[in-house]
Amino acid sequence: TALLYACNDEVAAVVLKCLAQSVLTFTRRALPRVSADFSARQLWRRGLELSYRAELRAERPEKRARLFDAAPQYYEDVTRIAMDAVSYPVKIINGSDTTHYHAHISSGVRFVSRLTWSLRSLQGKLLSVLRLLKATTTFEGGLDYILWKINRHSGVAVDVEPRLRRHPLLAAGVLTWRLYRRGGFR
Repeated sequence: TALLYACNDEVAAVVLKCLAQSVLTFTRRALPRVSADFSARQLWRRGLELSYRAELRAERPEKRARLFDAAPQYYEDVTRIAMDAVSYPVKIINGSDTTHYHAHISSGVRFVSRLTWSLRSLQGKLLSVLRLLKATTTFEGGLDYILWKINRHSGVAVDVEPRLRRHPLLAAGVLTWRLYRRGGFR
């Protein structure tokens, strides 16, 4: 990860420390949701899948693979470093072409992780709906902008009747449901 600009070295150090912490947080939260034997690619794809599911995301699933595939060596390196910092025992298995890992995580921890991610997903979707509602009334054309953005990311389009345009909050609720049913959110 590169930092393009920081006003001084102290700020740069704080930002880089936060970025490192985010990798550790991601790893700790995603690790109980992958199988006991996994690769860095599997860990990051699963973690990104869980993160994207925690919101009303319009991106197509293949985007998660593209994120890892854009910098596989980076993700391999940070995964190896992160495995030393997680609280679960993880064995590193060096292969000829890629590194694999074996994590010893109890079924109780995995169960709590499933519950936590379910709660995080419910909370994230609710916040996403509230943000959509707010956006419809924040600026003129907000409804059209949101629909354009969802269409651009998911390919799903819906029409807005004139009566709904007169009531943006009602429109947001109705259109959110229509988009959800047509696969506009994942």
